Amino acid sequence: VNRTYDRVVKEFNSGKPCARLSVITGPTGTGKTHVMTSLVAALSKQRCIYVPSTLVGELDTPAFMRCMIEQKNAGGGIVLLIEDGDLCLRDRTKFPEDVGKMTAMLNLTDGFLAKALDLRIVISTNLSYEDMDDAVKRDGRLFAHMKIGNLDADRALEVYRRINKGATTDAFVAGETYPLSSVYARSRK
Repeated sequence: VNRTYDRVVKEFNSGKPCARLSVITGPTGTGKTHVMTSLVAALSKQRCIYVPSTLVGELDTPAFMRCMIEQKNAGGGIVLLIEDGDLCLRDRTKFPEDVGKMTAMLNLTDGFLAKALDLRIVISTNLSYEDMDDAVKRDGRLFAHMKIGNLDADRALEVYRRINKGATTDAFVAGETYPLSSVYARSRK
């Protein structure tokens, strides 16, 4: 995860990224939102814009394009952050009702609009890589897939200790895994 994160930061901060889409996958509570928040700070050369998943189908509308042109005219590249973007990533053959949302997002990842507006897109999702549409995973479009999983007991304890200034606990059992949210919740008790 750290190596992929560093690659995304380096590439998305560059003037000409080789591809403009990065997808963060993982179960609920594993830290996808934490990674996206960290990316906002690390992508200091870019304008980061949060797009609610409910507006994914609006990405190619004239009103949204006008907004993106205004942002581009303000200077720098633009990173669209879409949290819980399952609807614009799902396999079109299984979910034909999502084709419009996917098309809107795909049109902004390569081609004329992506280059003219200097867009990059980061999407978090609970979908597995296998459940994503092939068009999303295409070479030249998908720059990075960051898969975040649960922490094993040793790593969970390490995070717990870091949060709690060295304190320890026996809450993490060897052989079990824990979502990051669970480690944070236990740290507050």
